[in-house]
Order: sequence, then C-alpha cells, then structure tokens
Amino acid sequence: MFYTPLFMSNDLVVQHNLLTMAKYDYTPLEKRIMIMLAKLLNDNAGTLCFALPIAEAMREEPDNDNPAKNHLEVKKAALSLLRKTISIVRTTPEGKKEWVGFNVISAATCIPGTGIINISVCETIAPYYNSLLNTGQVTRMHYATAMGLKLKYSPRFYEYCCRFKDTGIFRISFASLREHLLLDDRYTAWQDFKKRVLVPAMDELKENADVYFEFPKLIKTGKLVTHFEFQVINKGNLDKHIRHITGPTPAAAKYYNILTNRCKVHSIKAHIICEQLTEKEIYDVLEKIQRKEQKQIKNIGAYTWAAYIGAYPKLNS
Repeated sequence: MFYTPLFMSNDLVVQHNLLTMAKYDYTPLEKRIMIMLAKLLNDNAGTLCFALPIAEAMREEPDNDNPAKNHLEVKKAALSLLRKTISIVRTTPEGKKEWVGFNVISAATCIPGTGIINISVCETIAPYYNSLLNTGQVTRMHYATAMGLKLKYSPRFYEYCCRFKDTGIFRISFASLREHLLLDDRYTAWQDFKKRVLVPAMDELKENADVYFEFPKLIKTGKLVTHFEFQVINKGNLDKHIRHITGPTPAAAKYYNILTNRCKVHSIKAHIICEQLTEKEIYDVLEKIQRKEQKQIKNIGAYTWAAYIGAYPKLNS
C-alpha cells in the first residue's frame, strides 16, 4: 500500500550522518525526490512505498506548469535513481570499518494524468532515516530550504553545513570531497572546482539557506590545494525559528504557508515578512500580486519578495 504524503514547509528532515557523508551524485530533481522520501521515512517507520506528488518535486524546475512535461521529467529522474547507488563506510560491532553499497529505490510507477509517482524504497536504506536515528548521530535539515535549492551541488553543501553547524568547523581533503561528490575526472584543478562547484553553492546557501559556509581556508602542499577548512555560519537556532513561525500566532503561520507554498518565497524570507509586517501589510501586497496577470510573472518567488521589498524596504536591511 502506498502512503500519500502531506508536506509542510516548516518540517525538518533528519538523516543519519553516514548518509550525509556518503558518496553519491544526484541532479537537483533527483535530490528533491530523495528529500521527500527522507521526510516520509522519518515519519513512517516500517513503510517503504510512497505516492509522491509530482508538482512538489517539480516546483523549482523551469516551466513547471506543464503536467505532461513534469511527468516525463520525474519519470526520467526516477529511472536514473533506480540505476544509482549510495556507498557508505560504517563501523561494525567489533569496531572494524565496513564498506556498504546499496540502491536507493527499488521500484517506481507513474500513470500519466494522475500527478503522482509511486516509489518503493530499498529496505537497506530505510533505517538510516528512522530506526538508526536514536544513536544521536544525525543531520537535521529544514525541508523547505533543502527543497528550494536549485544548483546541483548546493544540497550537498547544505547537508554538510547542517551536519557541522554546532561545531562551526568542517575539515575535509580536496580528494575526499571530490570522491563524496563522485566528480570522477571533472573539475580536477582547484580553479575549476572553485568556479563550477564551490562558489555557486556558497553563494546560493548564503542567500537562501538557514546555514551556509564562508570561503574555506586553503591548506596546500607546495602549490597544490590538498585540504579545506570551512567555517559554518548558523543564521539562527533552527528549532526556535520553526517554533516561532508555527507558534502562538495563527495568522503568521497562515501567511507563512501562503508565501512559501503558493508564492514560492524562500522560507527565510517568508520568516522575515511574517516577523516584521502586520497582517494587513502582508495581505495588501498579496492582493496586489493576485491582481497581476500571472502569465507575466516568470519567477513568482522572486517577484513576490521584490514586491515586499519595494513596499517595505526595511525588510532588506
């Protein structure tokens, strides 16, 4: 039996640290599908089959208002995930290091016109999203942030930042980071890696995520970059942030959900709007946006945020 989810933009997604530091390579769409599955596995231990809304997976893709195109794109992503594996290194009860590789999903079905893709998760991976979380070795991520990242490598760095946000420091060798990202022969030179992988992810997280990293300290052997030391910046306590949004003010929670779900405003920006504006001020801008011809708006999230900044410049201070 498939479980049909109800996603909330203020939810947390939790996974074992071994998955955070695992070796895999996903497209942004594939990663969003995995985030959705992770959240469902968090909440439904023992369930391995889920019905995912295609619109949720496709919401950050360009031209996502074409159901037929969305169906084909999600089908393509599911077929790709069926061929992909994750590899981790875990410690056995005897204290020995053990390599483990497994598939992520075991089956996928999709009937055109339903707006749903049914995905079955491999039994091997499920405990890393539920039963093994009681070890305390977990990474907690904001669902809306993870789902809203658009660039290929940003989700991986977001996971790293969430994993190390309490210590504030993340150290890794250039070789290990490339191996985690499964770059193979791509971006072998430091300058290429910086331009194509590191800086785009850093800029997107700094703009849109609750945690981000500063440009790393480079450790060299001769002229070669061999290791990185990242400083992780936490924009605020994530748990307090979520409690504030869904706390004692029902109106704030209502408008937060409208801004993030309907208007595609990033969660951090929606938080700022709900925290600093009155209900009437929030409503007035939404009403103006509603009156505009929607076909003229290419990016509703960026347009909405710009409308609020134009009306209330203090939001950008």
